[in-house]
Amino acid sequence: MSAKRTFSVISAGAFAAAALTITGATPAAADTCMSAADKGGYEIYYNSNQDSAWQGFAWNDANHYDDYFMCKGNGNGYTQVVKNNAAYVVNWNNSSGVRIYYNSNYQGASQTFGKVFSSTYAGPLNSTLKNNNASSHYV
Repeated sequence: MSAKRTFSVISAGAFAAAALTITGATPAAADTCMSAADKGGYEIYYNSNQDSAWQGFAWNDANHYDDYFMCKGNGNGYTQVVKNNAAYVVNWNNSSGVRIYYNSNYQGASQTFGKVFSSTYAGPLNSTLKNNNASSHYV
């Protein structure tokens, strides 16, 4: 193999590794079950009740495309992507509500869940947002 071809192969491999790092496709971020109850965050569930896979969040998230339901629950939805697959939300935060949005970057129709133990801290996503969720943030 010529020096020029060897450099091209190495460069392509380095580029692919860098692209994985830049896009956030690291296992640590997406492949971990995070329970939000003990972190004061919120949990998004795959099914319309709490008896399904879920993922916890303790941060604002402008795009759910790289989030996965990694907490097993009964297994329904386990390892599925969160974006456009959510049906239920529980907010465990005692100082802020959380808003779920139809589009990425906090755009479009939305639904707000109140502080923990308020009358609106948990419940199903409305018919507009059920399986049409793309981002979420604290309010």
